[in-house]
Amino acid sequence: MKRGFSLLELCVSMSILSFVLLGIFGVFELGQSTFHFTSLRQGLQSEARVAFYALGNDLRHSSFVTVSTIPRTVSVVLPRQENRGSQTLDRDGLCAAGVQNWESSTAVDLNSGFPNFDCFVVYYGTSEPEGRLIRQVVTPPLVGPYPNAQFTLANSMHDNPLANSSRVGVTRTLSKRLLSFQARRNNSTRLVEVTMRFRGTGGSKPGTSARADETFELTLKTYPENTYPKV
Repeated sequence: MKRGFSLLELCVSMSILSFVLLGIFGVFELGQSTFHFTSLRQGLQSEARVAFYALGNDLRHSSFVTVSTIPRTVSVVLPRQENRGSQTLDRDGLCAAGVQNWESSTAVDLNSGFPNFDCFVVYYGTSEPEGRLIRQVVTPPLVGPYPNAQFTLANSMHDNPLANSSRVGVTRTLSKRLLSFQARRNNSTRLVEVTMRFRGTGGSKPGTSARADETFELTLKTYPENTYPKV
C-alpha cells in the first residue's frame, strides 16, 4: 500500500517552498533595482561629461575678451521635491567667440596665427523645473575679437531656442536634466569658471524604499588659449 504525505508534511514543504521563492524574488528585485539605479547614475554622469567636454572645447579655442556671461536665478518647484516649495537656482548664460568650421583654410589667420572668429557660441540653462542645457551658434551682424553686443536675456536665452536671434545651424540640447549652471569670468586670472549640476530621478534605491534622486556636479576652469596678451 502506497503511503501519501501527511497534512503536516505538506504544510512544512509548502512553507519551505514559499521561503525559497521569496528569497529568489527578493534577489531578483534587488538586482533589478540595482541595475536601474546604476543605469541612472551612469547616464547622468555621461550626459554631464558630454556637456563638460563640449563647453571646455569651445572655451579653450576662444579668447577671454570675447567671453560674456549673464547671471540669472530662477525659482522652480522641482519634481519629487514639491514639499520643499519653490527653490532658487542659477541658470546663467555664457557666450564666447568661435569658428563655425575649424577645418576651413580660412579658420586661422596665417600671419597672426589667431582664429578668424565668424560666430559666437552660446550656452545657457532654461528656466523650466527640469532644466535643459542649450548650446547654440549665433552670427550677429558684427563678429570679432570682442563680446557679443546682442547677447542679452531677451535675445539669447529663451526656453524655446528657436526664438533666439541670429541663430544658425542646429541647436543642441546637451542635457535635459540640468539642475544649475553657473558661469563666471575671473578677470585677474582670465579663467572662465563654470559649475554645472545635473539631477536624475528614478525608481527606488537598492535595498530601500527611498526613491532615487541623484545629483552630479562638475566644475570647469578654462583659460581661453587665443587670449592676447597671454597671462
